[in-house]
Amino acid sequence: MAAPTAPTQATLLREALDQSNSIEKYARARDEWFPQILRDMASRRDWKVLEASAVVLLTENKPAVNLPSDYSRWLQFVLYWGTDGLAQAGAVGSMTLAADESASVEDVEGRYCIIVGGTGSGQHRTSTVYDTSTKIATPDENWTTAPAASSQYVIGTQWRRMDITFLENQELGSKPGVPDSWTEYNGQIVWNRPPDETVVAGILKYYMDIDKMDLTSADMTEIYARWRNPILHKLKYFCWMEKGDARAMGEDAAYERDVLTAARLDERQRRGRRTFKFRSIGGMPVQGY
Repeated sequence: MAAPTAPTQATLLREALDQSNSIEKYARARDEWFPQILRDMASRRDWKVLEASAVVLLTENKPAVNLPSDYSRWLQFVLYWGTDGLAQAGAVGSMTLAADESASVEDVEGRYCIIVGGTGSGQHRTSTVYDTSTKIATPDENWTTAPAASSQYVIGTQWRRMDITFLENQELGSKPGVPDSWTEYNGQIVWNRPPDETVVAGILKYYMDIDKMDLTSADMTEIYARWRNPILHKLKYFCWMEKGDARAMGEDAAYERDVLTAARLDERQRRGRRTFKFRSIGGMPVQGY
C-alpha cells in the first residue's frame, strides 16, 4: 500500500475549496487566508514544531554574525570549542578524524562533532562510538551531507552557555576573547567582545518565524501534516463566510477544537525526546539542555 502523500499548501487549498465549492477563491485563499491561518496558529503557543537549531560559525575578531534567515526568538545559545582537525574521510554514517588526532574515547563519545569548514560545513552530530585505532567516529544520526577529507571539525570538549542582553545593556569589549553574552541587532548576533581563536562555533536553539519560512520546505511539510485539520476547517470557514452560509460557524468551532488537539499532541512530543530540526548552518539538541 502506497504511503499517504505529504500535504502541501496547494493540496490543502484545493481540498478545502473543493469541499466548500469555492475554487474561484483560490488566489485569495492562497495570498490572504492561508498566511492568516498560519500566523494565528503560530501565535497560540510555543509550538515544538517551530523549534529549530543552527550552527553559528564565529570568525576571529569579527564582532557580529548573521542570525538564521527564519529566526524569530531565541531559546538557548551555547559556544563550543575543544580538539579540532581535518578529517581523513567520511560517509553519511561516519567520520574519520585526523590521523594525528589524540582525543580519547571519553573526549569524543557523547560530545558534539561540529563541521566548521569544507564539505558539510555547518552540520553537527553527537558522536556515539569512537575507535581510537581507526579514528572513526560514529554519529547518533546520519550526516545530511557526508563529510570528506576536506571537512574541518571541532569536538566540543568545552562549552559556554551564552546569556542574551538588551542592546543598551550590552557591555562591548575591544579585547578579543571568548564571548559570554550577545544581543540581537538588525538581524545579527552581536558579541560582547570579538571572538579570539579559541572558539569557532556555537549552537543556537530558536523558534522559527512562520512568515519567514519557505512554504515548500521540509519544515513546512511537517507543519502542514500536523496542522492539516485546523487549516482545512479555517479555510472552509472563510469560504462559507464569503457566501453568508451558516456552515461557517460550524467550521470555526471545528477549527478551535482541532487547534486544541494539535496543541495536546505538540505538548506530548515536547515531553518526549527533544530533537531539533536541521538548518543549513546547524543541527541537534544543545548539550546540557
